[in-house]
Amino acid sequence: MKKLCLILLLSILMLTGCKNNIQTMLDDYNSSFSILPEKPLPSPGDIDFVASEMLYSEYYVASDDTLNISGPYNCNSYLWVVTKPDSTTDKDEVVNINLYDSYTLNEREFVTYIPDSGLEVGKTYRLTLTVTDKEGNEYKDSCGLVIYKHYDFNQETLEQEAKRLEAERKRFEEMAEKEKEKAEKEKSEAENPEEKDSGADPPAETTPDKKTEVPQTEE
Repeated sequence: MKKLCLILLLSILMLTGCKNNIQTMLDDYNSSFSILPEKPLPSPGDIDFVASEMLYSEYYVASDDTLNISGPYNCNSYLWVVTKPDSTTDKDEVVNINLYDSYTLNEREFVTYIPDSGLEVGKTYRLTLTVTDKEGNEYKDSCGLVIYKHYDFNQETLEQEAKRLEAERKRFEEMAEKEKEKAEKEKSEAENPEEKDSGADPPAETTPDKKTEVPQTEE
């Protein structure tokens, strides 16, 4: 009887352990969440497509960074144009852009490496995207493109610290050199004491006193 009860108890424990292992606990927890399908961005022709929302109002990119902007999918054509809004002419001056790798201005993606782009640091440009749909309808949107100078303050601190350490090293080397020269001079003077006095002024020459001659008188 005791043996039968023990077998039943072990069976219950095994069944309970198999049912409530780590994986089943994770599955029970994850079942509370649902994965929403990724919604594609609206394209020309879609009911929720808005041309003025193809781009953000402004893009800020560092002077040592890469800019990568994408237009909407399923367009018949793409055209990216960069202009100077502060042009002195009535029409914005078009800026020739060097794009990254084999990209062109007629692709969905606008990709350029700022150091090689031809864009000036500290300048604000206008970036305009023009697309057409399959029926030839044209849609346009513009945004600001701000190029700012990137400062690596951590690197600047390291460079300043390196300069400070280099100056300290030179100062200690100069001090050590002076101490070495002083020690060599003291050693030389100890070994050759006559050299120590060689630089002193020679003693003044003394002349013996002349005896005063007493004139003899004739008797």
